[in-house]
Order: sequence, then structure tokens, then C-alpha cells
Amino acid sequence: MNGSVIEDDVVQVKDEASDSESITYESTEMEPLDGRALLHLDEESDEHANLKHYFLVSIGSLAERCSVLAIRRLVHCSSVMGRAQIEAFKLYERALAEKNGGNPNLNMGWYGTSIDGVRKIVKNGFGSDGVPMGGPFGFGLCIYGGSSPANCVLSSVADANGFKYLIFCRVILGKTEQFLPGTKPFGPSSDEFDSCVDDQQFPQKYIVRYSDAKTRVLPLYVLTVQLDTQSKGSLNEIVTRPHSPWISFNKLIYILSKGLSSSKICLIKKFHVKYMERKISREQLVTHLRQIVGDNLLKSIIRKFQQR
Repeated sequence: MNGSVIEDDVVQVKDEASDSESITYESTEMEPLDGRALLHLDEESDEHANLKHYFLVSIGSLAERCSVLAIRRLVHCSSVMGRAQIEAFKLYERALAEKNGGNPNLNMGWYGTSIDGVRKIVKNGFGSDGVPMGGPFGFGLCIYGGSSPANCVLSSVADANGFKYLIFCRVILGKTEQFLPGTKPFGPSSDEFDSCVDDQQFPQKYIVRYSDAKTRVLPLYVLTVQLDTQSKGSLNEIVTRPHSPWISFNKLIYILSKGLSSSKICLIKKFHVKYMERKISREQLVTHLRQIVGDNLLKSIIRKFQQR
């Protein structure tokens, strides 16, 4: 199971002790905790653009009603405990790789929580001391798969202001076992398995024991989002992702990324985000795309794609 892994330029873990980035806080709701800090990402930065695009593309039609208000990155290198958490994660990644024939089964995932939950996880990491225990998976922490943030958004409880908080993280799954509904939630059936999933072929939920969560789930980013619940239509119906008549926009971006500079790809993603948020029309999106890429390259890509 490979999961859905976001581009490396989004999830680079900045664990260098010499990281000298300035830490700024746009809102007083987020403060440095136990020496660790949250870095507010500028909306115009490539890092913000890549993660926001990945999130909105993954939630499909829900993007029209879901506003990303802020993205913050955990700065692990800002404290001794943060650096220790990185080292422990790397150690367990190597250990599970050795145990499972070289494959630690590293994935990306989403966890929804409250602002208090964010503070606890930033301070303590995941685990029984960082998140509430209990629920349908009593033995462990339920993380939604990297390509399933829509389910995480819908299942998360909004605060008094209507804000929801999603933590984007790396997860070491190791060898997985399917968790069957109705079975007693005591965890994997034997030491052969390291974690559980809801479906082996198309997993949407990863369940990691609470005792393992601190070392096998690494929080990377915190997204503050707000869902418009007044719009017509059922929020429980996740519609398939929008596609172009000729080629899916995501496939087009993937192909273009092999030849265009990262700055141009980020610019394309920013316009695509505006389109998904219904801030620009499809015609405007296409116009911007043609200006950035050029008609000849676009025609060549579409022609080759249709000939497959």
C-alpha cells in the first residue's frame, strides 16, 4: 500500500538544528508551546500554495464550500523535545523498514481536532497524552489517509467560530491488518502487524496504537478551515473530483511539472485554487494557463494524452 504521497517540496521536514527562519504569529490563538512553535505560512509562498492545492484537490467538490483560513508549520527544530521527536520518528522508520523487508510503509494523513487538541499535540506529540482516547477505535488513533481529507473535514467538530483544525502528518504504518467492523478494538491481532486500516486495497483510515502514536505519527502542518454549511446540497455526499473535458487538471499539472520550473507550477496551482474556490471562471483559468505554459506545449500534451 503506497498511499497518496504529496510532493516532497510540501512535506520536507525541516529538522536542521541551524534552521534560522523567523517565527511570526498572525493570531494570538497560536502561541509557542514548551519551546516549540508554529510558523504561519505566507499565502503567497510556494509551501502554502502546494499544500493548499493538494488539500483542495483532495476534497473535490467540497472545495467550493471549504475555506482555508491559515496554514502553519510545526518548527520541530525550535526545541530539544522537537528534535528528539524527529529522531525518534526516523529511528522507528528504520526499525519498521528492517522488520518488513525494507518497506516502512510511510504515508501522509489528516487528523481533525480542536484548538486545545492542537496545543496538546504541538506540545506533546500524538499519543495518549496528546489526544483523547476512546471512540470506535478504542485501542488507537484514527488518521484519515492523505487523499481523504474530505472525510476528516466532515467528521471534525467546529468551534464556536465555525473553525475546524486539521493536522497534516506523516504516518509510519508498517505491515497493516484490516480492522473489521464489529470486532473488539484491541489492536492488530498479532505482533506480525504494526497497524490497522479500514480497507487493504483502498484505505481511508489508518489506526495506530496510542502507545505507538508518539513515535509513528509526526505532525507537520496545522490547517485552519471553515466549512460553509448554508449552501444547498448534502455535505455528506462527496462528489468526484472535477476534470477537464480533455485531460484532468491534476494530470496536466503532473505532466507539466516534469518540464516547467517549480515557480511556474506553483503559479498554475494558485490559479487552479482560485478556480476551485470559484473566485475565477473556467475560461479565466484556461487563459492564465495558456499565458504561463504556451499554446504549443498545451496542444502537444493534450494530443499525446488523447492518443494513449
